Amino acid sequence: MSERKHVIKLYAKELRLPTFARYEPLAREAEKNGYAYEEFLLHLL
Repeated sequence: MSERKHVIKLYAKELRLPTFARYEPLAREAEKNGYAYEEFLLHLL
């Protein structure tokens, strides 16, 4: 696991945002579909 991914999962746990820990599939979908950053966040939440 990359350092960046590890930090994201750690922050998600500390902030009690379990969906953020599972961001990778949504990030790939967002990139594939050209989501704006805000759209990606909306789907993540």
